[in-house]
Amino acid sequence: MFELLLVLLAFLVGYSVHRGGICLVGATLEVIEHKRADTFLFVLEAMSVAFAVVLTTYLLIPLQIKFAPSIEVSSLFLGGAMLYGVGASINGGCALGTLNQLMAGRLTFLGTILGMSAGFFGFLVLHKLFPVPETMTVMRVKETLYILLPLLFLAWAVILFRFWQIFVQRKLSFTERVHQFLKKPLARSFIAIFLLGVGSGMLYLLLGHSWDYSRWIMDAQRFLFLDKNSADLSSPKTFWHVSVATFGLLTGIITAALIGHSFQLSPIQMKAFLVKISGGALMGFGAGFMQGGNDTLLLYGVPTLAFHAPIAILLIIFMIGLILLLKAKLGSTTGI
Repeated sequence: MFELLLVLLAFLVGYSVHRGGICLVGATLEVIEHKRADTFLFVLEAMSVAFAVVLTTYLLIPLQIKFAPSIEVSSLFLGGAMLYGVGASINGGCALGTLNQLMAGRLTFLGTILGMSAGFFGFLVLHKLFPVPETMTVMRVKETLYILLPLLFLAWAVILFRFWQIFVQRKLSFTERVHQFLKKPLARSFIAIFLLGVGSGMLYLLLGHSWDYSRWIMDAQRFLFLDKNSADLSSPKTFWHVSVATFGLLTGIITAALIGHSFQLSPIQMKAFLVKISGGALMGFGAGFMQGGNDTLLLYGVPTLAFHAPIAILLIIFMIGLILLLKAKLGSTTGI
């Protein structure tokens, strides 16, 4: 029964991720080319829901929740975030964007997964040879409630305003909104926002640790090839639960692609495949310094109050924007 609940929640997250078209590269390109931030707004609202779910639950049941540790914002951490942003730009998609493309039939993005795995492994080997002490702190919520309570109030205000838009300002019926969520190739409705946020928050509350696929790849490699005692997934039961959640995530994304008619099987193109591998390798290596990729930051770090998560996300977005602008500049001056 517990595994079924994990699959269901992760399925809803995956379905909503694809419906919202979540990808930091695509979101940054949207701002640069169209002067719109629809994707960023979608992600922000979804993370507001997840934050509201997690913190409200903590205030009601404080003894059953352990918040995510925050990593020291060191030069290595900042360098890893910058490297990740460069890799995502080369790849043409972040960790979530890669899954959206791969599960929609673009098999060339398999190169990204292979590259990320190689990058993670390279980081783990380097870290084992030259260990760097990691400073982690868990936020003491009771001492920072004067900051968190206004944020919680704001998060619930956003949620209630969205509900008001749906049920009071009825331009569409609820049935029509559900139909849009299920059928449209791109649906950034409140239903998708709510399911993504609640699913992310509930998965964390049920598991008590990160469940995203990029961190799962890294810890699985550590568990299988290096030092299993240092892996978050060192318990076979924990590894099984995260694997179940990952299965649900992938199933949700591919189901959304099929129902939304965005699935189009395309064979591997070798030149692009090699580019994906190189971009993915940079992403994986950089993610090692952040304890996971941008899916870790968005689905786990931000909702569970890890202070390093928004810093890393902003730096990744900055690097993606810088590379995209540089590409556009070089293209306009060289005629590419």
